[in-house]
Amino acid sequence: VLMIDNQAEQSTYNLNRWYESYAGKLLARIENQYLKEILGSCFGYYLLSAGHLYHAECLQHAKIKFRVLADVEVTRMRGIAPLMAIPEQLPIMNDSLDTLILSHCMEFSPDPHLILREADRILIPEGNLIIMGFNPYSLWGTIRLMRRKTSTLPWSGNFISINRIKDWLELLGFAITMQRHYYFRPPFQNRRLMRRLKFMENLGHALKLPFGGGYMLVAKKRVSTFTPIKPVARHRLFAPTVARPVSAERR
Repeated sequence: VLMIDNQAEQSTYNLNRWYESYAGKLLARIENQYLKEILGSCFGYYLLSAGHLYHAECLQHAKIKFRVLADVEVTRMRGIAPLMAIPEQLPIMNDSLDTLILSHCMEFSPDPHLILREADRILIPEGNLIIMGFNPYSLWGTIRLMRRKTSTLPWSGNFISINRIKDWLELLGFAITMQRHYYFRPPFQNRRLMRRLKFMENLGHALKLPFGGGYMLVAKKRVSTFTPIKPVARHRLFAPTVARPVSAERR
């Protein structure tokens, strides 16, 4: 069984605390707005969100009936099943999920490739994958370089560019269906200054600049036409035991 050290779990816990700051709440508000729009067009039986607690509200508005929130902190919300798990190893049956949300998981993972392989394992054919990440080519990325020796989140994370993630997804056979950049202002905690800098947000969206501090990427799992798609029994989601590492399953 794959073992993830406590550092990855502690990073997720600390990022949940950062979302309680002014900059974090503003980021969560923007991401929740876009998530609600995307989830409005997602259908099926099972939805799982892995990452952080501040996107749980969106799950309550999803059209998918059975919704699971996987995090290192167990929290109970109406209509959402809590699951204490890490995104590198989810106790979910193969080819079971209709939609998977990865909220800033890959920046703080010791093996971000494994997270994507795990997503490929548990998503059904034509299933939707929604990824949120921090953009290294932005004001946020510049601040991270200036504070790269700090242990404070989110600056201690490994920001991964959207183009690199797209390359990884295409190697796994995913098709990119949507991408969006947001939060063009620097992540200052001063409310008055942030209100004055709101023009940067408007300008970034109007010109569709790729320099937002955050990005959202939506991809669809494709299956080779040479491989027949077998019908999947949809009455079962959770594996009886913790799922094996994906690399072992591939072999």
